[in-house]
Amino acid sequence: GLWLADQIENTSGDFSWIETNGGLLYTTLDASHRSSKLWRHIFGRSQDELVYEETDGAWQIGIGKCCSRKYHILSRGTSGANTQFLMDAHNEAAQPRLVADAEEDFQYDVGEHEGKFYIWTNADGATDFKICVSTSPFPTRDTWRDFIPHKPGRMIGGMDLFSGHMVLDLSEKALPSILVRDMATGEEHTIDQTEPAFALGHAGSREYDTD
Repeated sequence: GLWLADQIENTSGDFSWIETNGGLLYTTLDASHRSSKLWRHIFGRSQDELVYEETDGAWQIGIGKCCSRKYHILSRGTSGANTQFLMDAHNEAAQPRLVADAEEDFQYDVGEHEGKFYIWTNADGATDFKICVSTSPFPTRDTWRDFIPHKPGRMIGGMDLFSGHMVLDLSEKALPSILVRDMATGEEHTIDQTEPAFALGHAGSREYDTD
């Protein structure tokens, strides 16, 4: 490969490659060191494009990509609440499209798997969180349906999606566990622990097609 002359300054460190390999999306910091602007950099162009600007000082943004690599995810967050926008990761001119409006104490995180969208959320009073699914071409909130319903006392701390399975961080009766669900069969198993008390968690992987 070749080193390019392109330079990007004042970034927050967040970026997401466009899947055409023609450029990337990145965020920059304002005077308060708040991540507030999303830019598009196309290799060979002298001027970067401002894609989104967060003007509310209580909120900041971040950019990433879902595990399937089909969508960039622009996240906008503040204390106890967030919103997300999806952008086609294969389209160099894609614009952010809002999934669900912000509400006080409303949180969600969207992932894509084989044409369906899965949403980790505390919507509809799901204090300990639940997993919803949307089979719509775009997962607006009115299309969400319960996939793994809310169970009081069982905290779902997060979700990762891979080509064959879903991984959930759970906590119940003060003990953590990791649940693995086969996306084809619906079969579930937990990663067993032999100790009576322990700390447990998982880190996401950039390798979507993995066992």
